[in-house]
Amino acid sequence: MSSAIHILLKIVIAADQEPAWQSLMTEMVSSTGTEPCTVLYEWYADAARGTWHIHERYADRDACDTHVDGFIAHFGERFLGLAESVDVTVYGDPSAKVREILAGLRPTYFQLIGGFART
Repeated sequence: MSSAIHILLKIVIAADQEPAWQSLMTEMVSSTGTEPCTVLYEWYADAARGTWHIHERYADRDACDTHVDGFIAHFGERFLGLAESVDVTVYGDPSAKVREILAGLRPTYFQLIGGFART
């Protein structure tokens, strides 16, 4: 079975925060692009509704931990300050550290039961 960790974030941003949010997105995408074991990092927008989805995939727990550490150090405060709401769904089995960090956002966790990925 795969050891990959997927995180799907659903975020609502107020219209007046859109420019700051897009600037933050640019910084975060650039920074995350340097993480070799971040397999997927995509941002999707329904700008008319101020709704954004971020889909993240990490090769394994260590890669997820590395990303979360960088996020907290460089972006966490601004990210949460711009978001009106954040809904988090986690697929896979992240470390206890990541679970503790995400606990305040009350994520939903799903364990891999079957299937495959072509990478």
